[in-house]
Amino acid sequence: MNEKLLFLVKNILNLDLNQDIIFFKDNELKYLFANELFCKIFNVRVDDLLGKKDEFIIKDEKALAECEKSDRIALENGFTISNEVVEGIEYKVLKLKVNLDEKRTGVLGFAKLKR
Repeated sequence: MNEKLLFLVKNILNLDLNQDIIFFKDNELKYLFANELFCKIFNVRVDDLLGKKDEFIIKDEKALAECEKSDRIALENGFTISNEVVEGIEYKVLKLKVNLDEKRTGVLGFAKLKR
């Protein structure tokens, strides 16, 4: 992880890479990875989640639209920091655009419970 990104993660969001939510989606917003905490919070097995979009775990249309909007902003602008409410729980979320290969990009997300 480069120094600028590490600064964002540690100092602005105060994320703990061992105790916060981490997920990764492709440019079609399909899940490629989710950490153990993500799966526990959304009560899903990682094998069931991979290749699926947010509709698989988020049933609230407003929350679904906000998550997709922030994913798109990250893909367009390189990153976004937002507050997102899913299932009545508010999260502070950092989403970063990442290159998957020469033609495809994706979204790497870090989230923590907002207190």
